[in-house]
Amino acid sequence: HKQCAIVLVSLLKTSVVHAVSNSLAVHVVSEMKATSSKFATKFSLKTAVLTEIAIKGEFDLFCQYIDDTESSLKYWLGEFVEEHCNAKSQDSESTRIEILVEKKLKELIEHLQAKLKLTIVEQTALEP
Repeated sequence: HKQCAIVLVSLLKTSVVHAVSNSLAVHVVSEMKATSSKFATKFSLKTAVLTEIAIKGEFDLFCQYIDDTESSLKYWLGEFVEEHCNAKSQDSESTRIEILVEKKLKELIEHLQAKLKLTIVEQTALEP
């Protein structure tokens, strides 16, 4: 029974991480689009990237952008996402990503609790 429990916990952990990660990506993108116009279109993203490159004043970054625009955009988008996620929330000392992870975990727990209650009710209803 102990080995079965260990496998079950491992599977559950993997499932929870997967569910939260998938949900987070959608919410982070949505939040970023809602809070900044630089993510509205590809053109506005390119403008934001070129602005960041100009602010940094590093000609090598501009050359990288010219040589491989798509890779450069992906890199900078990653930088923008990291900056957004690690920014402190206006309402607390927590970062945006910490608040979002906590919210998603609470939602997942509530969903699992509701499913568990339903399963228990169904099982007890089936008993003679």
